[in-house]
Formats: sequence, C-alpha cells, structure tokens
Amino acid sequence: MKNRVIIKRKDENIRFYLKNDKGEFWLFDQQYTDALFDYFKNGRSEKEIITFRKWGYDKDVVKAVCRIPREIKYVTKYIIEDPYAA
Repeated sequence: MKNRVIIKRKDENIRFYLKNDKGEFWLFDQQYTDALFDYFKNGRSEKEIITFRKWGYDKDVVKAVCRIPREIKYVTKYIIEDPYAA
C-alpha cells in the first residue's frame, strides 16, 4: 500500500494520519472546518496532495496541504525508519 493521508475527527479538531503497509502514524491536528473535512473525508494519496489536485482555494485546506509533505517526510525518516521510536 502506498502512502495515504486519512483523517479522524476528535472534538473540535481533525487528526491527520499517514497510513501505509507499516501502520498508521499521526501527523498533526488542525481545527475542524467543513471544507477541510470534505476534502479529506475519503483519504487522499500522497501524490494527489503533492500535485495539489482539486483542493480548491479554502485557506484551511491550503494550510493543511502545504504542511502534509513536510510532516510525511519527518514521519518516514524518524518514526518509521527508527526501530526504537515510541
């Protein structure tokens, strides 16, 4: 399975997770908005996010889309690759 970004709603926030063959890894939280939830409710592939397809011009979606590649890079380098990570 390739990298996929999924979300889960937690109170007034949306939690972003990276899901792949090795499991599900938390990326970050962002305040809930309808536009953000609608864009990510079915999950998005990493490639789809990086190429900025169909993300519209909502400022909260833009903020999340710009942040996701950096968080994915961190998780894949320091969390997934490190066998001693908690």
